[in-house]
Amino acid sequence: MGFLSRCMLTLTGHVKNSLTGNLMLGSIVVFGNYPSVTGTKQPLTWRVLFSHGGKVLLITEHSITERLYHHTHAQANWEKSDLRQWLNGEFFEDTFTESEKKVIMYASSVSSVDIFPKGSAVSDMLPKDEPPLCSGDHVFILSEAEVRRFFKNEEDACCSTFGDQHEPKCSQNVEGASWWLRSPGTIAGCAAYVDKKGNVSKHGINVFLPGTFVRPAIWIRPKEPLMVLKTDALKTENSDGWRDWKYEEYRKSLVVNPFFKLEGTHRQGAIRSNEEMASVDKENAEASFKKQKKILTDFMKEHGFIKYKTNAYIRRNECDVLEYLNLQKEQYGSKTLTVNYALIPLYIPHDFISFDLGGRLGELICGNDVWWDYANDSVAETSFRNIIKAIDEVLLPWFDNHASSEALKLELQKMKSARYSISRIQQNWLDLLLQDRPFYDPEIIRRNLEMFGIPNIQKRKIP
Repeated sequence: MGFLSRCMLTLTGHVKNSLTGNLMLGSIVVFGNYPSVTGTKQPLTWRVLFSHGGKVLLITEHSITERLYHHTHAQANWEKSDLRQWLNGEFFEDTFTESEKKVIMYASSVSSVDIFPKGSAVSDMLPKDEPPLCSGDHVFILSEAEVRRFFKNEEDACCSTFGDQHEPKCSQNVEGASWWLRSPGTIAGCAAYVDKKGNVSKHGINVFLPGTFVRPAIWIRPKEPLMVLKTDALKTENSDGWRDWKYEEYRKSLVVNPFFKLEGTHRQGAIRSNEEMASVDKENAEASFKKQKKILTDFMKEHGFIKYKTNAYIRRNECDVLEYLNLQKEQYGSKTLTVNYALIPLYIPHDFISFDLGGRLGELICGNDVWWDYANDSVAETSFRNIIKAIDEVLLPWFDNHASSEALKLELQKMKSARYSISRIQQNWLDLLLQDRPFYDPEIIRRNLEMFGIPNIQKRKIP
């Protein structure tokens, strides 16, 4: 009884909506039983995220287990994922009693309009590629948009693992457990997730890398009173938007390394307030972006890069590795951008273009995920001047320093040591580099170039 001894309350009432009306947003309730870290089953605790029309959305208060999104390297697809199959199979069957199963709704039966009301700030900002739930889902995981809808901020989204003896309070200073989102990441083969400090990572993590936990969610229509452990977690109604997450933090100057100085308007993330969004002239911002991108394109061509697709640039080095850079606009129309870079081995078979070594330019130059502003001509000019300076002084030397098989081998070994596991392509790449005399099959290179839609560009010589 020790686990349930904290402020236990039992709701009463038999009128149609009394069972849900008394469930305050943020309340912690008991529903189902799940093995803790000790292996013994304990009552599973859930947080009330939303209540509407007699329906209640619950998410586990803690992440319950470490699990892969999918067993192999593939595009993040919720419907076909191993995680979805496990949640609606083994987890569903073992966690809930037959009577509990009867009150768990099919998630797809809840209208998205209930969650994102039409005409609200939330619906206006809802991404067009919001991943849908499937018709057979009893149990699911949240999307990126739903996390921003239902959690107040990063600290609110941070969580510890189920069954931790001391149940530590997570914060920006105390790390919890990272947990999967069903949204695809912006990087191919990755799914979005909430990191250990509660930050939403849009670019994501590889779907079959270990180390990320699961936080199941369910919709229920209670027929009996639920056991409530805590009611003071959140006493305000849900926010009508998600752009206020630590908004003031984004207005502060970034702490940068002493060798590179950021100039102009930039953010440790892409978020703007609703007021800022309304003040931006979108047509003017796009015109400013195109004007400055032309200057960047000329700079990249001077250094041997060719334009690839809409906002990317590529160069092939003498080791048959593709040096890649792209401009990624913030997907909700905030008129900010970040810069991604990568090294892609052409001699390793690929199913799609995957960024096998690399990351964000901001993290390379100052350890932060920097988003540059292009809301008007003035800030766009400063931002792109800053980006070009960063590419010239930091990224191009990084490419040069990783333009040998030995340097690539050391980088991959370092990654494997730090993460305990690397992707299939990265492991294949490392295995080849560890051979005494690596053989680069020209047919594999030809196929990759053809699949990527890249001309047979010449190799560059390292100065």
